[in-house]
Amino acid sequence: MAARNSSTLVTGAGGFVGTHLCRLLASRGEPFVGVLSPRGSEPPPSLTPWPDGSFRRLDLRDAAAVRDLLAELSPLRIFNLAAIGTYPHGQWDATAYVDVNVRIPATLFQLKRPDCVLVQAGSMAQYKGSAEPLDEDGASRDFSTLYAWSKNAADSLLEALERASQGVGPSAVRVRLFGVIGGGEPAHRLLPSLVRAYFDSTELSLSDGSQIRDVLHVEDTVAAMAHVSEDASLLGRAVNIARGEGRSVRWIAERAAGRLGCADKLRFGANPRRAYEAQQQLVADVSRLHSTGWRPRWSIEESIDRTLDQIVPVRV
Repeated sequence: MAARNSSTLVTGAGGFVGTHLCRLLASRGEPFVGVLSPRGSEPPPSLTPWPDGSFRRLDLRDAAAVRDLLAELSPLRIFNLAAIGTYPHGQWDATAYVDVNVRIPATLFQLKRPDCVLVQAGSMAQYKGSAEPLDEDGASRDFSTLYAWSKNAADSLLEALERASQGVGPSAVRVRLFGVIGGGEPAHRLLPSLVRAYFDSTELSLSDGSQIRDVLHVEDTVAAMAHVSEDASLLGRAVNIARGEGRSVRWIAERAAGRLGCADKLRFGANPRRAYEAQQQLVADVSRLHSTGWRPRWSIEESIDRTLDQIVPVRV
């Protein structure tokens, strides 16, 4: 295949956030190539078909194949969204988390051109819960799950690699994503589950719902990621991608159920919290993000409503 003139590479392009990031780049007319897993399907476009050559299928654990791709495309930005997450439970072992969540970002960092910026996607799961906003450098980290451990290990390894590179050219920005919601969310998450219960006229069993989360619409999330990738002051640093405002899971569920007219279907306390839901409050300190001039487009209420608008028509 002939080389595509691309300034941006997106790994995990078939995932929830990756799909929206590719849509944003396409809407801006910015050339990109999205990397899909070997058996991954091309994500659905938004309004127009994807440009030819937008996606490649590649096993990112194959360092030689990654080297060849980077040599061919020579991107100036890499957004690494490829990861093993927290779901489905019990499918992944420790080796898989190391291979995907730790080694892949290190491989991308070591093989990228010196003037390329690597944007490494992390998560709010990297933090221990706190009654105070979580700042990137001082907040306590969580290592209680394989996912949290692997994301923190990737951060630490990238920091070590950056120190070893002695500041030669652009480097990495480690973004930590909080409470991303929107159209295309995985079906097991709160809002898609609520929509499914609404259409099926069934009850929805939930945890107690008292945990506090910082919610941001995926379109705001990817816009923030693109924004920080171009801010030289963030090179070599971590930055929270979040609203900086918390709401309880119960409040979010009741807001959405009220919009749908199915508040009577919610059964709080019927389920125990899962391991990755254990932290009581995860709200970001967003002063570093705000220092770049970025602000979310949608309020928290608008984010929930927009998510429902994006999910509901799929089932009608």
